[in-house]
Amino acid sequence: MSPSSASAPGVDTDAGRRARRPWTPRRIALAWGAAAFLATAALSSGPGISREEASVLAEAGAGPAGAGPTRLRPPLPAALSRVTEAVAVRVGLPHLVGYRLAPALCTGLLAALLALLAAAVAGAPAAVIAPALVLFAPRLLHPLLQAGPAAPGAALAVATVFAYRRAVLARARAARLAAAAAAGVLFGLALAVQLEALALLAAFVLHAGFLALRRSVRPADPEPGPVPGEVPTVRPHPRSAWTALAAMLVLGPLLAVALWPGLWADPVGRLRDALLAIPGDAPAASLGAPLAVTVLALPASLVVAFAGGLAHALARLLARTTDARERQDRLLLVVAAVAPLAAAQAGLVPRGPGPGPWLASFPFLAALAAQAAVAAGRALWPAHARPIRLALAAVAIAPGLTGAIHAWPDLGASWGELAGGAPGAASRGLPRHHGEVSPLLLREIAARARTGARVRWAATPPAALAVLAADGRVRPDLALAASLDECDIAVVPVSGGPRQDEFQIWAALRTRSPVAGVFLDEVPLAWVYARPGAWR
Repeated sequence: MSPSSASAPGVDTDAGRRARRPWTPRRIALAWGAAAFLATAALSSGPGISREEASVLAEAGAGPAGAGPTRLRPPLPAALSRVTEAVAVRVGLPHLVGYRLAPALCTGLLAALLALLAAAVAGAPAAVIAPALVLFAPRLLHPLLQAGPAAPGAALAVATVFAYRRAVLARARAARLAAAAAAGVLFGLALAVQLEALALLAAFVLHAGFLALRRSVRPADPEPGPVPGEVPTVRPHPRSAWTALAAMLVLGPLLAVALWPGLWADPVGRLRDALLAIPGDAPAASLGAPLAVTVLALPASLVVAFAGGLAHALARLLARTTDARERQDRLLLVVAAVAPLAAAQAGLVPRGPGPGPWLASFPFLAALAAQAAVAAGRALWPAHARPIRLALAAVAIAPGLTGAIHAWPDLGASWGELAGGAPGAASRGLPRHHGEVSPLLLREIAARARTGARVRWAATPPAALAVLAADGRVRPDLALAASLDECDIAVVPVSGGPRQDEFQIWAALRTRSPVAGVFLDEVPLAWVYARPGAWR
C-alpha cells in the first residue's frame, strides 16, 4: 500500500472524506435556499404591483376599507404577507418589501426543496442545476417576486411530492406512516394556499395506479441479490403509495378547512363556490393554450431543456434496462409536471397573461431537465462529464438570465424568442403586462407632475395605490381624480386590446400626445397624458 493511500493512526478518514467532498446535497440545498431568499428579498421592491397581487394585498389589509376580495380565496398567502409586512415595517423596511418577504421566504424554501428532490433522483450535480432553471427565467421569476400563491404553492407542491416519494420508498412501517402523514399535512397546507393543488391528487393516483399495474403484470420481477458493503435497492410498493394517498385525502381537507375560517359556516357549499370561481370571468382556454403560452413566454433554450428532460424521462420509462426505483421516480416527476398544465387546460386554475398560474409545473420540469443534463454529460464524455453538464446548464440558463436583466423591472412584459420577444408578442396580440404600473413611470410622475395635480390611475387597484403611497412612491400632494373630467394627469396601461379608455382620456384632456411612457424593446407598456401646465 502506498503512503498516500494509507491512513495515519488516529486520523478520522470519514472527516477527511467529507473535507474532500464539501458539497453534499444538503449543503447544496442550504446554499440554494439562502441565495434564493436573499436575492428575491433584495429584488422585491423592483416589479410593479399586478392586479392579481393587489387582490392579495387587499386581503392582507392594504388599501381603503371595502377594497378587499370579491370572492372566497384560500387564506394563507395573504396571512403570510400580513405577518412579514408587520415585522418588516417595525425594522424600517418599505411596506411593499414587507408584503413580498413572504414569497421570498417561500422561494428560498422552493430552491432548497428542489435541490434536494433533484439530488434524490439524479445526484448532487442535478441539485446544482435544477433551481437555476426556475429562478433565472423572467416569466418564472416574476410571480416568485410578488405576494400571492405562486411561490408558496410551488414550494408546497415540491414538498408534498418529496414526502409522497419518501412514503413510497420507506422500508419500515413506522417511517412509511410518518412520511404519509407528512404528505397529508403538506397537501392540506397546499390547499390552504391555492385550490389548484388538487391537481396533485390526480398525479399521485396515476402514479400509484402505475405501481399497482406494474406489480400485477410483472409479479415475478427479479430482486437483485445483496452486494456486500452496499445498501440494498429500495423498491417502491403500491401499498405505500395508497397509504400516502389515503393520508392526503383525510388530513389534507381537514387541515385546509381548519386554516380557512371563511369555510367554517358552510364548508361544502363555500368550497364548491370557491372552486367554481377559480377561472374568474376570463374566456375558456383554447386547446393547447397553456402549453403555447409556456413555449412563447419562456426563453427558447429553456423550452428545449424542459422538452429534452421530458423526452429523456419518457425514453427511460420505456427502456427495459430501467430499474423499478428509477422508473417510479421518473414517472412521479412527469405526472407532477403535467398535472398543473392539465388543470390549466381544464380551467381549474386562474387565467392570467403568462405561465404564472401553473408555476408548480416548472420545478418538476427543471428536475427532469437537470436529470437529462447529468445523463448527457455521462454519455457524451464520461471522463469529463462535469464540464459537459455545466456547459449544457449554462446554455439553457444564460438567455433567461440576460433576458431578466434586460427586461428589469418589467419582467411581466418579457416574452421568449419563439414569440419574437416583446415586439413579436405585441404583434400577435399577446398581453403586454400583468396590469401593473411600472416603477419607472412612478419615478417620472413623482419628478414632473405639478404640485397638487389630480391623477387618474386607470385600471390600478386601490390596494396597489395605497401600498405605493405608504412607501412614498406616489407623492403625497398628488390627489386621486374621481373622474376623467376633473383629472389633470392620466396613467394609461397599454394592453394591446381595445383603446376606448384612451380615447376618452384624449377627449377629457384635449390632447393625444403623451408626456411620458414606458417601453420594452420599443413596445409601449404605459402612457402618461397631462393637461397643459400639469406637467413640468
